[in-house]
Amino acid sequence: MSSEPIVVEQSFSVQPEAVWQAITTSSLMRQWYFEQIEDFRPEVGFETEFDIEVSGRIFRHQWKVTEVVPVESITYTWRYEGFPGLGSTEWKLSKIDEGTKLVLTSTGIESFSSDIPEFTRERGIVGWEYFIQQSLSSFLNQVRRASSTAEAGGAAVADREQISKPDPAVEARPESPDSEPPELPSMVDGEEHHVDPRSVRVARFTGLSVTSLIALVPLILITVGWVVGGLPSAVYLALFGVWLVLATTALSFAYKWPAVHHKRLRYLVDEGGLRIRRGVFWRTVIWIPISRVQHTDFTQGPLQRRFDLATLTVHTAGTAGASISLAGLEHTVAVRLCDHLRPDRATDAD
Repeated sequence: MSSEPIVVEQSFSVQPEAVWQAITTSSLMRQWYFEQIEDFRPEVGFETEFDIEVSGRIFRHQWKVTEVVPVESITYTWRYEGFPGLGSTEWKLSKIDEGTKLVLTSTGIESFSSDIPEFTRERGIVGWEYFIQQSLSSFLNQVRRASSTAEAGGAAVADREQISKPDPAVEARPESPDSEPPELPSMVDGEEHHVDPRSVRVARFTGLSVTSLIALVPLILITVGWVVGGLPSAVYLALFGVWLVLATTALSFAYKWPAVHHKRLRYLVDEGGLRIRRGVFWRTVIWIPISRVQHTDFTQGPLQRRFDLATLTVHTAGTAGASISLAGLEHTVAVRLCDHLRPDRATDAD
């Protein structure tokens, strides 16, 4: 396999600060890159890992940040757990007249086995060109349009209220690296989205904890019966073997099921309301028009707060299915959905 690096270049009509936020902020990266990324920070030494399923196989991606120059470049190494090989990817930004130029350089692809289709140089080129030239480009275009709309609205208000024009020198000052992330694209995109991948970790922790506690009860009973009640050793060993098989099966199910459920749970937001598609064996589609919404709220348990997640509950008119919940949303997404589904939203906008 060739050791020549993979180089992908792309220009964007936004400032370097906006591109930097998009490639280093986990909540934004999940919208155009890997939606399974649970956390990412542009700090040397930071490590993260996440699972990607390709053609029925699970590949655990492991990243480690090695170099960071804020708003200029970031480099991280990457590998796949259980497979030999180590790659490195550098993202380098430069300001141009039209906005920002990104040069991505990926090296080390030759260190991976070419016998696995997903590890070949050709797949790498196709993947990087898709992420940079299509997915990231589309995302930043949405950010730019959202910012332009907000600026146009602000200009109209300023004109009506005769607000004095800001100092052009201040307006032209570039954002600092510590500035707030760019405004997020509108949620009303008419596309299906998964809930936050961190919800899988929360569900696994909860499921494994509850399953372990339940499994301990029969183990304690048969052990007490053997030690105190005179249960024959042969019977005890037989019961223990059955318990071990059942407990292992239950724990395995508690670990694997959240990922399966997450894969089958999607939601879509449009001007009319919210659609939820869920179910593994029996698929269910729930459509919630804004016209039927009475009120919305969101809740956060202790584990959800730890992972910045929330559960959205929509209360609708009627008796059957009057309350519908969507768990595993990022907290900010839940807040934005609450606002979008307010029945008085259209009135407020007038």
